[in-house]
Order: sequence, then structure tokens, then C-alpha cells
Amino acid sequence: MGSLLVYLLPSVFFLLIFGALALIPSSIAAKKGYSEIGFYFFGLFLFIPALIVAICIVDKDIQFEKDNLDLLLRYSQAYSKGLISKEAFEKRKKELLEDLDLD
Repeated sequence: MGSLLVYLLPSVFFLLIFGALALIPSSIAAKKGYSEIGFYFFGLFLFIPALIVAICIVDKDIQFEKDNLDLLLRYSQAYSKGLISKEAFEKRKKELLEDLDLD
């Protein structure tokens, strides 16, 4: 019984440590709008790469706003070149600006 405990105790200790460390990339990713559970398991098995990815990924809200602003710019250019009507441009502009929620 004593020899089993000698082998089992360090394994449980390392599992608890790695489990706790995996919370770091998962919490960073969750704050940026990504799957907390997915990054937990990513961090559980590959802590260093998960931490790097979690730090480097772009916040989903920022990416969404950037995409909408790029789309609005393209619609503006198409309108200025006469490729779309003023009504179509104004309708799409209103939709995109509502989605941005610039409060």
C-alpha cells in the first residue's frame, strides 16, 4: 500500500498543478470571447502554446468592429464610384452602424 501511494501521490500532484495552470490561458481566451473550455483543454495538454495563442489572438469584439468598418468603407467606395444606389448604400450603412453599437 505504501509503495502505491509513493507512485500515486506525485501523479495526482502534477495533475492538480497542470489543471490549475490550464486555467490561465482559458481565462485569457474567455475574456476575449473565445471558448473557455476549449482553451482549458488546450492549456491542459499544451500549456505554453495555449498561453501564447491566448495572449496573441484578437478580441472577437474588436475583430467584428474592424470587419464592419472595412465593409462600410467598401460600400462607401462602391457608392462613390456609382456601383450601388444611394438607397442601398444608406440602408447598408444604417445596418452596419447599428451592429457596431458605438456607445
